[in-house]
Amino acid sequence: MVLFAKKWPGQQKNRLLAFFFLATTLSSSFLFYINLAFDEHSTTMLSYYIPLDNCFLSVMGPCLYGYIHRLFEHSHKRRSMFRYLHVLTVIPSCIYLLYFVPLPEQQRIAVLQQNYIHNSWQIQLVHALLILQMLLYLVACYVVMRKNRRKNSLVYFGSIEIDITLLQRYFLFNIVMILIAIPIYMLFNNDSIYCIILVMAITIQSILMLSKSLWQTSLFGKTLDNEDTLEHSGNSKRKTISISDEEADKYIAELTQIIYEKKLYLKGDCTIKDLSLASEIPRHIISKIINNRLQMNFSDYINEFRVTIAKEILSNKAFHDFTFESIAIQCGFGSKSNFYRLFKKSTNLTPSKYKSQNVK
Repeated sequence: MVLFAKKWPGQQKNRLLAFFFLATTLSSSFLFYINLAFDEHSTTMLSYYIPLDNCFLSVMGPCLYGYIHRLFEHSHKRRSMFRYLHVLTVIPSCIYLLYFVPLPEQQRIAVLQQNYIHNSWQIQLVHALLILQMLLYLVACYVVMRKNRRKNSLVYFGSIEIDITLLQRYFLFNIVMILIAIPIYMLFNNDSIYCIILVMAITIQSILMLSKSLWQTSLFGKTLDNEDTLEHSGNSKRKTISISDEEADKYIAELTQIIYEKKLYLKGDCTIKDLSLASEIPRHIISKIINNRLQMNFSDYINEFRVTIAKEILSNKAFHDFTFESIAIQCGFGSKSNFYRLFKKSTNLTPSKYKSQNVK
């Protein structure tokens, strides 16, 4: 409810996370209901049960993956069609739902009772696809987190600082838990064990999230230090500093000078904190300028400096014999593949193409 209602930077991203928690809650509710029905030996309760929990479980992966991609601003227009392919994850659960609902009441109850002891091939297939789907999404999320954490473990939304270390551990924990659960489920192959595994996973995840949210001022994030805010006299409420375009341009010139003088672009894991310490400009001001004035994230901002240096080297005949790998290292890209990808993203040309067109 907080993620849905609270007004803060990155609200669209947080809504995806909110949908993930909502899907978790609804699937848990259906799992609770079906287990209560069996515990009470109530055929009446079973007659009202519809396996919507599988549908809610199938949207959890796409919601989480979408949140992670938006968190790092990975969404591009050319991928707009690809995003809709995530809807396909719901199809197996919906097909089973369409098979189950039209069955006569007594047959539905019999199917549920049978599945509680030993799953039919239909529900086995649905569960297998759900488990595989969730595992693949978690691995994909973990890879994205690990890749970005090498650059910077902090992500900024205005004056909100988010440490992604917790999220990376969260994904790793879930991957390990699924890998442990798969052989257990295959051994028993019934809804009873399947529900127990899911409820245990959801309970542990909820405890992790609750403890983190209580520890910090907001989910996954914390408000920046006193150095990042100004307090008006006679008013205890803090207010984010407002920066004019003229002031922002002066800051940009100062930051550019510092980055070139201290060669911060050569540091592979350069962070806003590093730039803040070098320039003595508060982190939230740097973040605000880069996000609002330059319309880019910090990683892209630093990469622009690396690309600029690379363009100077590529267009200089004195460096004609330099390999692309050595240029990549000298400019702070870290690897040849990273150099190719980021250079083309910035210039729409490969390094070799740029070199052939601009060498002096």
